[in-house]
Amino acid sequence: MLPGGDTNCLELATSPTTLHLRESDSPATSLSPTPTALTALLAAVKAATTSPR
Repeated sequence: MLPGGDTNCLELATSPTTLHLRESDSPATSLSPTPTALTALLAAVKAATTSPR
């Protein structure tokens, strides 16, 4: 659990050829992004968490 009691999580799983993403609140829904799309998503998340607020 994160500080402040937030339990929302993005989960990553792998198969031999694909990465899978799902939100812990909606485990029945998953995404299989391309490597380019996943790289862009991770860069955006990193930028949002490291930029001044």
